[in-house]
Amino acid sequence: VLIESFHGKQITDSPYYIMKELLKRGGYEIYVTSTRDAWADNKKFIKDNNLKVKMIQLGTTKYYKILATAKYLVNNVSFPLCFLTRDEQVYLNTWH
Repeated sequence: VLIESFHGKQITDSPYYIMKELLKRGGYEIYVTSTRDAWADNKKFIKDNNLKVKMIQLGTTKYYKILATAKYLVNNVSFPLCFLTRDEQVYLNTWH
């Protein structure tokens, strides 16, 4: 699962609460997008809230690999314009 909120600037809003529910249910490998500028704050937030997730930096090769291969994608804005979902992916956008 790839969770992204406000282009990785924060871990908040609907994606955060969806992530918390998935963590309660278990069985998911969850990645959370973070910008480089927000990395320290987001890492502290994850640690302080004991969230068992992996952070991934926005725009890196690893980010694009996870984006292209994750079964589930959750975002409250949008993913990069170059991204197209594959048929086997489920994309939940909570924008409106």
